[in-house]
Amino acid sequence: MEKILILATAFTIGHSITLALAALDLVKFPAKVIEILIPITIIITAITNILRSDRKEGEDFPKWNYYLPLFFGLIHGLGFSTFFRALMGKSSEVILPLFAFNVGVELGQIVIIAITMLLSFLLVNLAGLKRNYWNLAVSILAIVVSVI
Repeated sequence: MEKILILATAFTIGHSITLALAALDLVKFPAKVIEILIPITIIITAITNILRSDRKEGEDFPKWNYYLPLFFGLIHGLGFSTFFRALMGKSSEVILPLFAFNVGVELGQIVIIAITMLLSFLLVNLAGLKRNYWNLAVSILAIVVSVI
């Protein structure tokens, strides 16, 4: 659980930084490139999950694994910024709407993590599904959805 919180926090820091910078027009990146990079980050994460699926319980992550969500968060923040700018329209007020938007993104992330962890608990601990099979299924699903 602690590792999931660290990874989610790293992702949050990354996307909060680029979302704020892009919303304040301090960073600009072509939307078409970001639209390609976002599914690539999800595919890389899923492949990393698959490759680590034979890791023993309690075995530590490699240090670089903590930096991937931060870097991927930077990319996703640029994607969120395009949507945020569309919501803002011609409004000149940025700070409060940016804060509210970011809180909404975080709440969505928390809900997704909670649902995934609940499903994991139910399937692995109560239904007896092997954790490796669960990780493999979720990772393959993420790859398929990202490719589509």
